[in-house]
Order: sequence, then C-alpha cells, then structure tokens
Amino acid sequence: TLCASSRILFTQGGRLGFLHADLAASHPETSADARAALGEIGRLAHRAAGLTRQLLAFSRRSVIQREPLNLNAVVTADASMLRRLVGENVRLELTLHPRPLPVVADEGMIGQVLLNLAVNARDAMPRGGRLSIETSESVVEAGGLRASPDAAPGRYACVCIKDAGSGIAPEHLSRVFEPFFTTKPVGQGTGLGLATVYGIVRQHQGWITVASAPGEGATFLVGLPLVAAPAETAKAGAIEVPPGGTETILLVEDEEPVRTIISILLSRHGYHVLEAEHGPAALEIWRREKSTITLLLTDLVMPTGMTGQELAAKLQAESPALKVVFTTGYSAEIAGRGLQLQPQQNFLQKPYVIADLLATVRRAIDARLD
Repeated sequence: TLCASSRILFTQGGRLGFLHADLAASHPETSADARAALGEIGRLAHRAAGLTRQLLAFSRRSVIQREPLNLNAVVTADASMLRRLVGENVRLELTLHPRPLPVVADEGMIGQVLLNLAVNARDAMPRGGRLSIETSESVVEAGGLRASPDAAPGRYACVCIKDAGSGIAPEHLSRVFEPFFTTKPVGQGTGLGLATVYGIVRQHQGWITVASAPGEGATFLVGLPLVAAPAETAKAGAIEVPPGGTETILLVEDEEPVRTIISILLSRHGYHVLEAEHGPAALEIWRREKSTITLLLTDLVMPTGMTGQELAAKLQAESPALKVVFTTGYSAEIAGRGLQLQPQQNFLQKPYVIADLLATVRRAIDARLD
C-alpha cells in the first residue's frame, strides 16, 4: 500500500498542479501559447492524480471514477508521454480505429494500463525495437475468447500493444498477471505492473490476453465494453464556464495550499469565502457568521477528531436550510464509512477542475429546499 506521507505528497501535488494550471489558464491576460503550455501542465497533473487514485485503488482505498471516453482519444493523448517513456531507441507506431470507440472508464486507470504495458515492452527490448499500439473493435461470442474465458459476450473497444522483444517463456506465460511474479533480477522489478493492469481491466468488466513465444515478442490485447456514443451537445473546443455568485461559503480544508487555491477560485467568481482548517475552527466562524453563510464546503476527512459529516450535522441542526458540499480524495466508503447524503448535502470527488467545482457549488445553492 501507499505510505501516508507519499499519499499526501502525490495527492496534494497532483491536485494543486491541476487547480493552479486551471486558474492561470482562465486568467483573461494569459496568452494562447501560455494557455497551451498550462494545458499540458494540467494534463500531467491530472495524470499524477490518476496514478495516485490507481495506487489507492490497488490498496482498496479508492474507487473507479468512470466517465464517457473515446478510447482513441485516450491513446492519442498518452502517445507523446509514452514516446518519451520508451526512449529514442524504441520506435512507437500508433494505428487508430477509423471510428470513435466509446467506453465508460476511469481515464487515469486506462492511462496506467497503457503505461505499464509500454514499460513492460520497453524492458523486453533493451537494444531497442518496434512497439505498436493499435485500437480496434471486436465482437466476442459466447465461449469465443478461449484465452480469457471469463470475458462476457458483447462488443468491445480493443487496444493491442505488440513489441519485438525477447518474448515470454511458455512456463511463465500463464503466470504473468500474478501479483509479485517477475523474471527480472532482484531490485529491477516488483511484479506488480501486469498484476495492476489485470486488476484495472477486470474492474472495468473487460478482459486481457497475452500471446508470446521466446524470441518472437509479446502481444497484449485489452478489451473494454463498448457503449453507445453520446450525442454531441456542443461544438468541439467550446468551454462552458458555470456561473458564479455572491453568496458566503464556509470552506473547511486542512491542507493549507489546497484551501488557499480553492478560496482564490471561488472568490474570483464572486463568492465571499470564510476559511477554516478543521472542524473546531469552522464552529468558531459559524458562531460569528452563521446568519450570512449559505453553503458549507468541507473535506470529509480532517484532523482534530471531527469529520466533515459531523461538522455538517452540527451546523444543519441549527440551520436546516444550510447547503453542504462534501469533498474527498478517498472513496466515500473509506472516508465516510458508507456515506449517505442527507437533504441539502452534495458530494464532489477530488481532484476536480474549476468547472466541476463551480457547477457543484451553484447547483447546491440553487437547489430547492425539501
């Protein structure tokens, strides 16, 4: 599992990088070139946050964050990173299916699948070679995928990763997805890369196969369930910024850098923000300002022994009309031990972008009283 200090470092770093890049890119005086650079920084921060979620998921501390995706777009977005990762002596060739491949998946986790398989291919070609990544569409009939008998019949979006490396010995082929199994020397492999890939694919109700022979390279084929393509609701590239407001928000966040950037974001869009680092501090502010506070935006997991849920319960007991938005980087199960939202309560999973934050806050404030 991820140690506590590393979890905080990676989670906070990815979250802050994401929000700071978004904040700077949204400034009206930012040039087009700077926006492009900031967009790349934001994507890298998003990838870091996705990696953290994947590590937490491996230790059962997070859940999949599924969203509609085009598998072609995910592969294309990751291609430049993969080219840098495999090095100049590996020729990466990308072949995309001519039509979109809509899936519902966690983008960070799918990126981690591609990354792990690319690293595996690179290590199999120490002197360089050819690595091909190809997307396609496939139909699996009942019992038709003998290499992965647990694959359900249906239509799948597929990505094939093929290398020209040393190949896999027959006695090892059936064990490549086992946790901690590795043929690398001590200190050069954990045996978790392919096991993680297998776990992510199965969590997405997909399947993975491998074909290889010594001296003939290896071919990994991943299948994810295809879904109906969503209807286009806006022109490509159009960005809709949710409206801000003038209401007062009580922001409770124990990580000071995160609290500061969220406060800046909300203030820039018109809100009046009162900041507290934990529950007891929030109670002090509430006693002075409760008549002006419209919404409580609070982390679920905080120090001093008072959770975000407990804080919200105290405040809503005094003011049932108070709107609440809970946030956390953990799953609801871990953070709230079975979080059940009460009236006027909402949930926003970290990390999030400005648009998600503004939309959730505005939606919570505008919701009618039950």
